[in-house]
Order: sequence, then C-alpha cells, then structure tokens
Amino acid sequence: MAIDLSIDGKPRWSLIDYSVTEDATPIDPSDMSGGIGQMTIGLPHEGGSARGLRNKVIELKDGSKGSTWGYISSTSGEYNEDVTITADSRLIALNAARTAAPFAGKLSAAFRYYLGLVSVTTDVLIDSAVVDADVVIPGWTDNVWDMMKRFAAAYQLEVTLVSNMVVLRPVRQRTAVSYRDSASSWSMDNSRLAQSVEIMYYQSENKVEGLAYPLGGWNSSVPIYQVDEAETVQMQIQLSVTGDSLGPGATLTSVQQPVPVDSVTQEYAGASVYSVIDKDGKPVSAEDWVAGGGFMSVTLDPVLEQLTVTLRGPAGINNAPFRIATQINEDDSRSSLRIVGTGVFYNKQKVSLATGLDIDKAPELVGVVVDSPFINTRDDAYRAGAWTLATYTGPNLKMQVASSGINRVGDTGNYRYPTIAEFNAENAGPISAFNTQWAGQDISAFDAVQFEKVSSKFENQAFGNIAGARVQSDDAWYRIRSATTTPAGISYDMELDTTVKDFNTVWYNKTIADFNAQWDATTLSEYNSAPLARN
Repeated sequence: MAIDLSIDGKPRWSLIDYSVTEDATPIDPSDMSGGIGQMTIGLPHEGGSARGLRNKVIELKDGSKGSTWGYISSTSGEYNEDVTITADSRLIALNAARTAAPFAGKLSAAFRYYLGLVSVTTDVLIDSAVVDADVVIPGWTDNVWDMMKRFAAAYQLEVTLVSNMVVLRPVRQRTAVSYRDSASSWSMDNSRLAQSVEIMYYQSENKVEGLAYPLGGWNSSVPIYQVDEAETVQMQIQLSVTGDSLGPGATLTSVQQPVPVDSVTQEYAGASVYSVIDKDGKPVSAEDWVAGGGFMSVTLDPVLEQLTVTLRGPAGINNAPFRIATQINEDDSRSSLRIVGTGVFYNKQKVSLATGLDIDKAPELVGVVVDSPFINTRDDAYRAGAWTLATYTGPNLKMQVASSGINRVGDTGNYRYPTIAEFNAENAGPISAFNTQWAGQDISAFDAVQFEKVSSKFENQAFGNIAGARVQSDDAWYRIRSATTTPAGISYDMELDTTVKDFNTVWYNKTIADFNAQWDATTLSEYNSAPLARN
C-alpha cells in the first residue's frame, strides 16, 4: 500500500506511521460537538530539522484512502529519537471569532461570505445537490466554526474537508461498507432526557431604511430622552434580542442620521427624525433648536448590535429640560424619536416541542434552548428541532466500531479508476476522434485525466468522506460522527440516524396492523433501538 508524504511540496520518503481524525458536523442544531480535524505523523529522527516545520503545509497520500492536507501546528521528539508531527486541517482557519454582517441572498453566497471572514476564498466546493435557496440571516459575532456547524444543521447540510477542498454538501450522501469490522461495541445514555425542548426562530426580512427605533413601532413603554440646556448626554439603544427574550430586533449595516422637525406623529416611520418639547410640554421649533446649538447624532456598533445616541441641548432657550417627545394632551407626552436603518430586521419567536415524558422519567422541564440565526421560520424550527427532540426523548444509542476499511469492497491498496464500461459510456464516438484528442500524449496523461473524474468519490477519497457516512447495523441506520484513520484501518463512533424514508423503505408494502402486531406491548424506547426490524 503506497503512502506518500510531502511537506511544503517537498517529498519525504520516510514515514513511520500516521493517524488522521475527522468529525462530522452535527444534524441536531443543539449539538455543538465536532472538531476541525487533525493528523499525527511519525517520522524518523533527522537532526534538528523538524523544529522548523511549524506552520508548513503537509500532504498525506494513501493509495486506499486518498489524500488530505493540513498545517503543522506542533512537533515533538527526543534527541536521536523519532519525531512526531501534529497538523491541523485547513478548517483550522475557521476557529476564529468574527463579526458577520446581516445577509440576504443565496445560501451558497452566504456560505462563501462566512468563509471569507477568515480568508478562506479558494478551493471551496458547494455540491450541486445543495438547494441554493434564498436566505435572510441576521448578523452575528461568534466563532466562525461554531456558526458553520449551526449553519449546516439548520439547512441539513454538512461541512467537511475533502483532500484540500472545503465542501458544503447535503447530509446522507454516502453509505459505508461495514462487512470488514473487526470489533464493535455500543452504549446507551439516559442523561439527556427532558420534558421538552425549545427552538428559537427568526422571522427575518431584509429592509432598506426600515424603522430601527422604536423596533416594532411606537408603544407606551418607549422611553422619552431629555437633556438640559447646553448639556450633552449619550444613550445606548440595544437592537438585538438576547437570551430567552422574544420580539423584534435588527442587525444593521447603516443608519440614517436623525434631523429635527416641528412634530412627529405616533405612527410615523419614514425617516430618522425627532421633535422637541420643553418642560411645560410646549413645542420647541426645529429652527429654534438648531439655532441654539441643539443636536442629535447616532452611531452604529454592529458588534454589540446597538446604537449610541448623542444628544446636546441648546443654549439660550429657557424652560429646560428639553424632551425628545410630542405632547399629546396636558397629561400625556410620547417619544418622538424615530431612527431608520438598513439591514436585516427580525421577529424572534420560539416553538416548544414536547417529548411526551413525564416528570418522573424526565425531571428537567426544558432540556435545551436552540438559538440559531439560521432558523428563519416556524417550519424551519419544527424541521430542525425534530433532531433535537429525538436527543432528549429517549436513550442516546451510540456504537463504536473498528474496521480494516469502510470505503472499498475488495481493497487492493490501489486507486480505483473508471471501468472500461464507464469510459465507453462517455466516449461513444469513433476511435479516430479519440486518437485525435490524445495524439502526442502518453498513458500517464490519460490516466491523470481519468482519475480526476473519480478522485473525490468515496471509494478513492476516504479522508473527509468517512465522517458523515451512514452505516446500517442491527435494524437501524447510523451516521458516523467521528473517525480515526491509520494505515491499518479505521475506528469510528456512530449515532442513530434512522429517518422516515428509511422506515418507509422497509415497511412500504405493509399495513399499520402489520406494524402494530410486531411491536405490540413494546415501549417506544425499545422500538427506537431497532426501528427497521420486521418479521
């Protein structure tokens, strides 16, 4: 079995061993597990040269498992002993905090924009099977890798590194071959049971000069700001809805500066304006306010999702303090400040999904609150929350497997090229046309072109394709969440991943009575452990 190693493009002919770990991004939006991937390489001692390898690019090629890339993060060893190199995958760039602007456009463009925040702009592949829907997403400030896991879960996609390509693709595209397992074990965990889960969703809309203050329009709780003569004050206005709070919010890219006017109606929302009254409720004209040096400005902080309002009172006008308000009657005045901005406006809501467990089995009322800006509608919340609900409804069944290989049938240790039948299907023309195309080129050039057609397929490229692959075992489907690959084989952890489609495939020609007859007198937990079993 051929194993090649290069560091910064230079081949290294001696390699003792290697280990490559990879994780699949989660399907459950409440699950934030999953790392960026890492490889460990053992090399013979070569003097002190290994100490200078940090940050260099390393490429590992295995004839039966494909190729993978990384950046050397650490080296270690003892004098005159073997050296160990640890390299992070290219996805390490995403492990950084960034602020993302609100986004409105195609899903694919959103993904590329988020990667661009950490300068990942080349070798990005969005699978043709990804539904390139229109999305409207509020801005955020967070770790980019964490947010990409939320992004993938919300749209039932996965993010991975295949060879050196950052790939976005739908889940459940690959089936692993499991007939060469050498060991397996399972575990069931009851620790995450709860009576319900809550899923937040953002009813988001992209607006140009929408009303950012007061969000949702004027109401009786909107405060009235005031300032004394020749005084300067500042106020912060929070635009985001934090924690478990619900209601309107906004993430903006710009705001329109407010201008003074003589009066503002309660319903007005067309521009950034304000009107002023004195302490007796009498209006101060916009002309007098400006002439006396009265002033208001607004600055936007997209990171904190807040506005800072700077207000200065005029000089030479009696009857301070001045209030940014409109007098309705002798006893009632209302805020007159209106600020419009451009960005994504949302109405944050939630759905509560019941597990059906009572307090005796699940003393915790709410197992988790999922808060993801990528979940936009109530339907999105139910769809994404179904996987969260499954996590908190019954025991979590997981399996750990060791195998000599899962991507090949009859592994020979060599790459798989297209078959003659596949080649003939693509080249149905005359031999003369083939000869013209390949005149003057040798077999190695022909081989390279043919291999490029299948290089990323699971049978040739195990690295990056193992995590996320599905395995059928014990009348259930599982999804591989974490895998470690060595020259000797693969070990991996799986979690339950049986879908309604899987169930329908097994029971398509049977009736509800047939199903009830098989599962009568069994609990839902017992059924979930083998949902595809059929007599």
